[in-house]
Amino acid sequence: MYVCGQKKLLSEIDQLIENNSFPRFSIIVGNVGTGKKVISDYIARKLGANFVPSGIKAEEVRDVIDNSYTVIEKTLYMFADSDYMSVTSKNSLLKVTEEPPNNSYFIMTVRDLSNVLETIISRAMIFHIEPYSESDLDDFISHKNYSIDSNKRKILKQICLCPQDITVASDMDIKAVYDVADKFIQFIGSANLANELKVSTMLNLKSSDSDTGDKIDPIIFMRCIMLCCNGMMLDNISAEDAKIFHSIISETSRSLIALQSKGCNKQEVVDNWIVSTHMAITGGEF
Repeated sequence: MYVCGQKKLLSEIDQLIENNSFPRFSIIVGNVGTGKKVISDYIARKLGANFVPSGIKAEEVRDVIDNSYTVIEKTLYMFADSDYMSVTSKNSLLKVTEEPPNNSYFIMTVRDLSNVLETIISRAMIFHIEPYSESDLDDFISHKNYSIDSNKRKILKQICLCPQDITVASDMDIKAVYDVADKFIQFIGSANLANELKVSTMLNLKSSDSDTGDKIDPIIFMRCIMLCCNGMMLDNISAEDAKIFHSIISETSRSLIALQSKGCNKQEVVDNWIVSTHMAITGGEF
């Protein structure tokens, strides 16, 4: 089974399984698209267990727990996106952390460990997804046989943080996206705010936008904004320009976090980002 990067983590997992000491309950921590499900599947395969992804609603969690005490074959249950698991669901899991079923293993995947009950954390083994290196992403591109020239590959490795980012951006004309981001930076704060807000029409902000295939993923776009700004900060620029680029980077960084929140209103996040950036640069002038 192919797994991108994560050599240290995989080595730790392999050693635990080889020593027959892999925990019955564990938590995998990592951001969106970093491979938490892939690692869970890898663990199941190494354990020789059936891999059963499960929902996180209270009734789904209870059904899994009831079933886990009756299965004959070794089974690994994965609760994905457990940051959004209700307190009722989390409390239900306490039973299997106290009295693990004979043939069952459980994995919660989360973005932020602080969203997990302390009592569960204290009874679980925690695995953290490692950051991906440029070499890891190069390897992923090669594994997927993506047709990407050297210029596009260079930009992708600078704006993508994980394999899922590569997958999302691989079909884009990333140089064109970079050029749009660069142009946006040039006029943000100096153009009319109404015109600046029109940039959002180029982005994939609604489910219906995905059907057209010609709109830009907002996260990839904002990453290009960050790349452009960082590049300009390395040039010999004035203190005033440096302050402008710093403002853009700060506002963009906050908005990137918001865009990766489950159920966020992307249109609202992007519009607020444009307005906030404009205001930060102009000192509050429209």
